[in-house]
This record gives sequence, C-alpha cells and structure tokens, in this order.
Amino acid sequence: MVGYSLDEKGNIEERHILESVSSLVDSSALRLFDLILWQAAEKYGKAVKYSASKNTGFPIKFNIRKYNKLVKKRGYDHLPQPFSPIDPSNKVYTKTQLDKLPTVILDSSFATLNDYIYSQITYPEEAVKYNVTGIVRLSVVIETSGLLSNLIVKETVGGGCTEETIHIIKDLKWIPGIKDGMAVRTQCELSVKFENPAHLKNKHIPNQQNSGI
Repeated sequence: MVGYSLDEKGNIEERHILESVSSLVDSSALRLFDLILWQAAEKYGKAVKYSASKNTGFPIKFNIRKYNKLVKKRGYDHLPQPFSPIDPSNKVYTKTQLDKLPTVILDSSFATLNDYIYSQITYPEEAVKYNVTGIVRLSVVIETSGLLSNLIVKETVGGGCTEETIHIIKDLKWIPGIKDGMAVRTQCELSVKFENPAHLKNKHIPNQQNSGI
C-alpha cells in the first residue's frame, strides 16, 4: 500500500510505503507508482491538494503466478528489448517535443496501424442493432518498454464500441519515442472511427481513416 500527496496540478509531492512487504518489493511498488499520471483532486469545482491516508492509499498487488501468466499471454517475454539508453527521469513528453515519434510494432502483413485495427475490430452487435456511430478517443502513454500505460478514455461511443477499442489497443507494442538519443515516455492520442456497418455482411468497421497517433 502506497501513501501519497498531490499538489493542485496533480503532481506527486511525496509518496511512501504504508504497508511494507520487503525492501525489494517496496522499491518495485514505488517504481510502478511513479509511472502513474494523476489528475488533481477537486473540491467545489476547484483543484486542491490531496493526501492519501492509510485507508485511502493506493494498493499495488504482487502475484508472481498471475504475473508470469500475463507475461506469457500478452507476449511481454518477446519484446525487442532493450530500448537503450532510457531516460531515467520518468518525464512524459508530447509528440512535438520528440526527435523521433513512437512506432507501432506490427506483423509484416499490416502496412499501417489503421490496417491492423481494421482487421481486428468487429462492430459490436449492440452498436449494429441501435445504429451507433462515432469516434472513440483514447489518451495513452507509450512507455520506454514499448508498452502502453495510463489509458484514459477522452471520448466514448456507446454500444460496446469503446470497450472494443480498448480491447484492441491495450496490448499493442511500440518502439518508444526518442529525445536527445534516449527512449522516453510519450503521451499520445489514439482514435478509432465507428461507422454504420449494416451493409457489410461481416460487420467489420468500413472506415478507420482517423485511426493512429
């Protein structure tokens, strides 16, 4: 369990271990905690400082069996590591600040991220039934490991479209962005456009032109 305090901008002012397991586990917990982006707490619509107590601290659970299972299932043991050197500051950059943008790692049969998304997503049955259309927008951080974190839904679409988008996007692997010769954390926005697929027998999304970073 990690205790912490945030300033009015959502920046971490201090964090500490509330419930210790061991020095190594505690260190790993703090390292993971430092990767989380926070929004400021609000009171009466105004941003305020916030301190987490023992009852409201952030839990980080360690389960080696579950970890090994997820690593194998998601292919994390086959990541093209290492991406080095790595920026040790944990700073998150925007695309305009980078020397080289992140690049998604795809099978050679897919020319673009757009092609990959088109091939993977099936229009949810409920969205077909109620003629749901729109654009799902997600904010993500591409870590120096090439994995995604801090996924936030910025614009949602009903009928299961948002959930379908997250299902496809969350396990993508990337070559991280580069700044000053180092792999860095990059905040990007991904968008997927859902259009009425009623005329398509396979119910695949017909237009993904707005997909990508």
